[in-house]
Amino acid sequence: MTSHHTPITHFNHVVDLVGEGGWLDTDIYSTAWVAMVPSLENRKSPAWPQALNYVRDSQLGDGSWGDPQIYYAHARVINTMAAIIALREWSFPGDDARIGRGLAALHRDMLQIPKEAHQPIGFELIFPSLLSRLGDTSQHFPPEVLSLIDQLHTQKMSLINSLTPDPKKPHAWWFSMEMLPTSELATLQEQFLDEMGSVATSPAATAALLRARRLLGWDSAPAADYLERLLEKGKGAVPFAWPVEIFEQLWMLDTYRRAGFGPDDKPEFRPLLDSLYRQWQAGAPGLSYSAMFPINDGDITAIGYTVLTWGGYDISDDPLLALWGDDEDCSKTYPNELGASVSTNIHMLTALRSQPGMPRFHYIEKINRWLASQVKQETLFDDKWHLSPFYTVSHALSAFQGLNPALANECMTFILAHQQSDGGWSWFGPSTLEETAHCILALNEVHKLGLLKDPAYITCAADIFRELASQPAPRMWIGKALYHPTKIVDALVEATSRVLAEYGVHLTITRAS
Repeated sequence: MTSHHTPITHFNHVVDLVGEGGWLDTDIYSTAWVAMVPSLENRKSPAWPQALNYVRDSQLGDGSWGDPQIYYAHARVINTMAAIIALREWSFPGDDARIGRGLAALHRDMLQIPKEAHQPIGFELIFPSLLSRLGDTSQHFPPEVLSLIDQLHTQKMSLINSLTPDPKKPHAWWFSMEMLPTSELATLQEQFLDEMGSVATSPAATAALLRARRLLGWDSAPAADYLERLLEKGKGAVPFAWPVEIFEQLWMLDTYRRAGFGPDDKPEFRPLLDSLYRQWQAGAPGLSYSAMFPINDGDITAIGYTVLTWGGYDISDDPLLALWGDDEDCSKTYPNELGASVSTNIHMLTALRSQPGMPRFHYIEKINRWLASQVKQETLFDDKWHLSPFYTVSHALSAFQGLNPALANECMTFILAHQQSDGGWSWFGPSTLEETAHCILALNEVHKLGLLKDPAYITCAADIFRELASQPAPRMWIGKALYHPTKIVDALVEATSRVLAEYGVHLTITRAS
């Protein structure tokens, strides 16, 4: 058996922990907004025809737009609405057929929305805006679905005091600022842009602002430069958020931590931890997913606390407690959240339990009770930030160890019961790389604790894990639609390879680009 600190020598893809800005792969919804931006020289032509081509090429065989392997109705609907609007914007020959197939898919996919428990980011704000842009077409959509979304919109607006942006008071909803009317977007000044040239790190919101200004003959060079930069990196498409450097770095480090790495096992760890520690101390304590988005996020802050504690830093837990209201049973990710996140509270539980002596046991008990109340018969735990229950359950298994043995055992049993015949895991059909890796890391933790006696549950996943690692991975993370955090999954593959090596399974893995 390989020593615990033996480095991986069979991973044929160097994981760069300090890449510029992070990268979440390309996003159909956001790219559709970029495709709507007119050229500065000719408002009847798209500024970036490559973005329009990406939208055309991304349509699925059933007429919708979305991940070809993973079905998530909310994402299909948002993607398809934006794609249709982008194609209609220019009315190029041949696009009418695409639009017709897209409209037919919209009717079908909308009917599935009430069956899904979680909405993507800003859905209740973005959907009504897209609906109005579709015009008379929307009259034919299922009225029961439109009524449901209207109720969500009303609930959300009751939490937001105003949708009038003030550059001195940034809010989380700015990330979905594309939902404002074109006339209002056009009047926004460049002080709403950060130093990267974006509106709240959102390519869609940035493209919407630039489009609105150009339709009036104005421009915004910083916004155009920002989108150009992303289009070049994304080869004609853009991600749903950028930069996302803190999110990317923290989730990569936390993955290595879960796999048993020490904070000095890789030379990149310590400089990165030092940088994150400085970021934690800067301004309002706590962390956002990017230094460019100055609104702390409960999930990022919780993972940040755990990672920095793992790194040996002495930090205050005030940012964790600041995310709680006086009478709340759980933590929120953002102040204006419609519903609390299960994974955020699992990560909060892990963070509070990492403190020596657990001085915040009152909060730990609250989260333990709240999470127990969120257990579901089919998925055990599911979440609003990741579509697969295996992501959530694998993190929960670790969080409940030594605190709630019965629930920890349920998590382990759930993972073991859903292992597929090829040794992998997936909630969506054939085994997937990411879900298999999460389950391997979770089972490795309980095996080390002596709670899982037979390591065969882990080692039998090696062959499918190696096979999947050479293939493109599907989008499973919930943003405005679905996204794929490329480097986080690369780190997950490297960390899982090391775990398998500890059981004598040495893999030669080449990651798909």
